[in-house]
Amino acid sequence: MIHFVLKCCQQILHYFGPFPELTKIYLQKLLGLWVHPESSIRAISFLNIYKIATDLPYPYINMCLKGTYLSLVHNTTFYTPKTELVDFMCKCIVELYGIDFVASCQHASVYLRHISVQLREAHIAQSKRIGSSNAHENIYNWQTIHSIHLWVKVLCAHPNQDDLWLPLAHPLFQILHGLITLVPTSSYYPIRCHCVRMMNQMVIVRNSVKPLFLNPTFYLMEMLNYCVVLQQKKFKSWKGEQLNFQYILKVGDRYMATKAFMDSIVDEIHINLLTYLCCYDRSVSFPELAVPVLSFLKHCFASLQIVSPSLLKLKSLYEAVEQTSKLLSTKLNEVNFAPNDIQKVDQFPRQFKQPTPLQKYHQKIQKHAQQPNTNKGKQQELEEELENDREINHYLDELDEDELDDDEVEGVDQGDPYDVVNSEEEEEDEYEDDTAQTDNKTKKRKL
Repeated sequence: MIHFVLKCCQQILHYFGPFPELTKIYLQKLLGLWVHPESSIRAISFLNIYKIATDLPYPYINMCLKGTYLSLVHNTTFYTPKTELVDFMCKCIVELYGIDFVASCQHASVYLRHISVQLREAHIAQSKRIGSSNAHENIYNWQTIHSIHLWVKVLCAHPNQDDLWLPLAHPLFQILHGLITLVPTSSYYPIRCHCVRMMNQMVIVRNSVKPLFLNPTFYLMEMLNYCVVLQQKKFKSWKGEQLNFQYILKVGDRYMATKAFMDSIVDEIHINLLTYLCCYDRSVSFPELAVPVLSFLKHCFASLQIVSPSLLKLKSLYEAVEQTSKLLSTKLNEVNFAPNDIQKVDQFPRQFKQPTPLQKYHQKIQKHAQQPNTNKGKQQELEEELENDREINHYLDELDEDELDDDEVEGVDQGDPYDVVNSEEEEEDEYEDDTAQTDNKTKKRKL
């Protein structure tokens, strides 16, 4: 019924313009239905919001932009693999903020400034120890992470729009840097991985249009240094599975100093460092960019007597980066232009018609990452088949038991004629046996 009413109202929304109070009330109801558990109601409510923003005059688009963002912040207090609502809301807001870039930039700058003020207050309280020591908890939550991720998605959806990138990119970088350095302990490494992932996403999208340079390798190398120190000690006994940093913000004390925690950190370092270096694998600056990474990895491998299986991934990454660096250095030795010649520098990546060793390694990792999902799918199918077989067998057993019970009831209550005849014959045989025994006893007494 709600879906039918919203679909009918969508056709007459252009008549709501002369009635601003009625439109505000209707928009508030739509924002409430936008987070409805049923997906069809969520979709039709957003279509109504989108039509209000596009068809009605100017002030209404600001109401739509503000209302959708605040509803996202209020409904993202937690995040799990089963929460589809957060991803749906982010996609809708990205579409909505692509209507008017001037209004979107104004709203985004206001909300980013609000986050930066909270972050600055947390930094001041953390440095001076003002108040409680848990001042970072006001900023280390899912609401902040999802709001920052939303603005990253808005920028990545429109890589050609300088009206968004020029005023918003630098504040976003500063906020991400402030989040990482607020509490740089190992328990908050998941937040660091979230921030590095967002940086890589922005670099990948923007480099396809204009060159953008960010260097999050220092944060990853610091995490790797912790893993090297952790491997030299004894791990805590823990039989749990490997942690997934995508759905957590803080690691508990019982997971610290465990092998599963170290494996999770190494996996995040491996995939984030690989994606970052692949963005510049054909750039003129790649040999210089790879020098600190290669030197630090080499130092880590030299300091360890026994390399764990999880760290072997980084060793193969080291070889791929080294091969790519040598390939680019040989190409650069044959070049005649200077670094200040921007046109020829931009044309240099086009000389590589085949993928680099680092890009081949990245493709290989992506194929291996897709294989466990297929195996899990096969395992789930087998488990479902086994469950169906068990249900069928259980159902057949119940049917057999019911048939046996019916036979017993029919034989006892209604009386089976064959059972009656057999019982009479057995009684006659017993009577004849008794009479024969008594006759034999009397004959013995007479003798």
